[in-house]
Amino acid sequence: MPWNSAFDDPSSYRRRVRADASARRVVVGETDLWITAGSVPLAAAAALAARIRDDVALLGRLFPPFLASLAPVEVPRGIPIAPAAQAMLRAARVAGVGPMAAVAGTIAEAVCRELAGGGGEAIVENGGDVYLVSAAAKTVAIYAGESPFSMRVGIRLAAAQMPCAVCTSSGTVGPALSFGRGDAAVVVSPSGALADAAATALGNRIRGAADVEAAVQWAAALPGVIGAVAIAGEAMAAQGDLELQPL
Repeated sequence: MPWNSAFDDPSSYRRRVRADASARRVVVGETDLWITAGSVPLAAAAALAARIRDDVALLGRLFPPFLASLAPVEVPRGIPIAPAAQAMLRAARVAGVGPMAAVAGTIAEAVCRELAGGGGEAIVENGGDVYLVSAAAKTVAIYAGESPFSMRVGIRLAAAQMPCAVCTSSGTVGPALSFGRGDAAVVVSPSGALADAAATALGNRIRGAADVEAAVQWAAALPGVIGAVAIAGEAMAAQGDLELQPL
């Protein structure tokens, strides 16, 4: 199954991130979660991730284009669609990509919201896609492979902007499918599914340094997107309601 994971070896970038000592890893199939929460019920997080994966797999069996298409699809009437799959379908239509481009962000959001409960704090990272629920400002570092900007610049999220997702696609890092050559295509949105799908679409538009400005303008204009950042080598562009912070 073509699960959209941003990095093959998460430890290579997770070692560079200043995480809470309570952070824990949960792996369910190809889904690789790094969870920070006040109390981390690992079994519950794993069960929720497994349930979403099962829902996605079921829809894929009933309607194979859901898993295989690289463009938005319409599921025939009469086929049951779970909420997570619905979110993926909506995000794909907005961003103009296949539904599976939204799976990692969808799972990150669902698990994060479950762990945060009615008012707690939680951060869930799933293969480079992050979802945050917090009452305090947070900074998310951008990993951009060999670019000089990698791990030297972050996106500062105000408390008022959360809960939200920060999702990244790359044409130079990891095995995930991308038709671009950018080092990092980052999208911020309240929707994990949309941030993930839009990051894929943004990455597809970056073939080199000359593309970053137009690409982020396109992504930031998508309904539901807070902002976008694109990095290609020594070129970086940002658009939207974002604060970039040196690290």
